[in-house]
Amino acid sequence: MVKVVSMDAWLAYRKVIRRYCRKEAICFDHFYLVKHFSKAINRLRVEEVIKAHKEHKEVYKRTGWLLLKQPEKLHEVQEISLQTLISIKDTLYKVYILRDEFR
Repeated sequence: MVKVVSMDAWLAYRKVIRRYCRKEAICFDHFYLVKHFSKAINRLRVEEVIKAHKEHKEVYKRTGWLLLKQPEKLHEVQEISLQTLISIKDTLYKVYILRDEFR
């Protein structure tokens, strides 16, 4: 008897599992959840760039990877850039912390 189903988060998979395995628990693959989280963080960053004041737009340039990189792997200059970026918009700081906690 199936008790747990592990899969990526694709809707088609979820529909099939829900149809044929109604009581079984779904466990989403961590890799795919991180992938979705990373895409959401980048979309938020792009939205913030669009809304940013003129004087802050320069800070956002080439920073997408900073929000996705593991904190312990940041170099000193990258840490400073990241701190500057997240000091401008606390929403970015919140998603950065959430992503790190999830990881």
